[in-house]
Amino acid sequence: AGHVTFDERLISRVGPAVGGRVSSVSVVRGDTVKAGDVLLTIYAPDVAAAQAQLTQAKTARALAERAVERARTLKRDGAGSAADVAPSDPAATTPLATGAVQTGTLPTTPSTSPIPSSTTPAATTPAGGIADPPAVRGAATPVSQIKGWIPNDHIGAVPWTALQWNFVAKYGVNASEAWETLRKRGAKYEGGKGVRVAVVDSGVAYRNQGVYRASPDLPASRILAGYDFVDDDRFPDDQSGHGTHVASTIAGADDNDAGLTGLAYNAEILPVRVLDDKDQGDVVAIARGIRYAARHHAQILNISIDFPVGITETDIPEVMSAIAYARHKGVLMIASSGNNGGNRIALPARSSSVLAVGATTVRGCRSVYSNAGPELDIAAPGGGQDHAGERGCHPNRTGPPIAQVTILDPADPKDSPDPSQLGVPLDYVGTSMAAGHVTGVAALVAASGILGTRPSANLLAAYLVRSTRDLGPRGRDNRYGAGLIDAEAAVSRSARTTTALRGARRAANAATAHRQTALPVL
Repeated sequence: AGHVTFDERLISRVGPAVGGRVSSVSVVRGDTVKAGDVLLTIYAPDVAAAQAQLTQAKTARALAERAVERARTLKRDGAGSAADVAPSDPAATTPLATGAVQTGTLPTTPSTSPIPSSTTPAATTPAGGIADPPAVRGAATPVSQIKGWIPNDHIGAVPWTALQWNFVAKYGVNASEAWETLRKRGAKYEGGKGVRVAVVDSGVAYRNQGVYRASPDLPASRILAGYDFVDDDRFPDDQSGHGTHVASTIAGADDNDAGLTGLAYNAEILPVRVLDDKDQGDVVAIARGIRYAARHHAQILNISIDFPVGITETDIPEVMSAIAYARHKGVLMIASSGNNGGNRIALPARSSSVLAVGATTVRGCRSVYSNAGPELDIAAPGGGQDHAGERGCHPNRTGPPIAQVTILDPADPKDSPDPSQLGVPLDYVGTSMAAGHVTGVAALVAASGILGTRPSANLLAAYLVRSTRDLGPRGRDNRYGAGLIDAEAAVSRSARTTTALRGARRAANAATAHRQTALPVL
């Protein structure tokens, strides 16, 4: 019915302007338009509707061109060259297909342009704040039962051990024991030191500027210069809280006499914002964010984002191409399986090039919302209720959430969160949270010396799945993958570790020799 050409860097701005009704987008190489332009084809029920959308697209193009021109004048202060935010290398200019979509209701069929969302289910009313969070039933672990190092972190009068069951309870990740082991090994190996972790999410609460407030658990010394692909600037400020929560589980500060704890508390965080204040984003921003992280030397990339389970790889080629690019760059990508509670893993976790993470509860059961399937690689605490049909589990009981300092939810769900209001919202459960645990443990392992200096993505992934605690049916299964991530087992030097390491090296060497795109996790 009509078309309009524009520079491919503008697609994330033009797509939303036509209300998500863009049916196809493709890179054009030919004489009719200059190389690098994008042809946006609009389908509509009648000519009038098509012409209206065409006018909207042209207006958006003009606005976007002016915005990009302004962006070119920015001093990036360590964020990289212009090529990092508007890719120009051959690998970064793969065809962009399926238009970017603005926030709205998730589509139910693949034919609708996909809207990815953060993998935290809809939250309940936020509870508590930094000064005085309420007690959470089932979350507290008596200090006498904790065998390893106990940092001095607290929220007001509430110690971290009263909230973070996911680190120290029976079906937690054995964080204290892992910390103790690494502290004894030496500062060089402690807390994920020197490991760069990209958090491709909604941004991070990393600075005190205007309406934004820095989290006490994310010190500026460990937050690298990132980028915001939603607003196209060099300030990836979190406006929802999701990214801050995930980043804090991965690498929140420990033993700073404030806040809660993070797993790899010495790791560096590279914040990449691709989700808006409603935790939704477009496919092109996500693809650009993945490429940015890979080019900026991230060793591990956490992407707690999922598409509707009906979306296939052919529906989101720009994201799949970015994943392949990151894989080629040697980045280990870790993603959440999705929160439908069904038996199909969502993309990008479903990709064989990505480590897929499911969620478990305080009782070591599959979480009610956690997606299962043969592509699931590993499980980690995500909180909430147990899934039905699990032996020894209680689907009717409320389980504790995953606690971290982050932006509080607004009193009215229709409102956007206020980034100046930090606290401990006790309603965060999801496979997003689970993925953060696996990423944090991966950073601990990468710095621990167990796998040598700067282990490859193949070796790190193969080792992580071989050092888990088995859950559910014996061996690998569709609900827990290889089992529950275990930080202590992964960083200790034991007979079990030796066996896991031997198998991991064989698998990683074979994958490298055959140039496999799939991670060697089976």
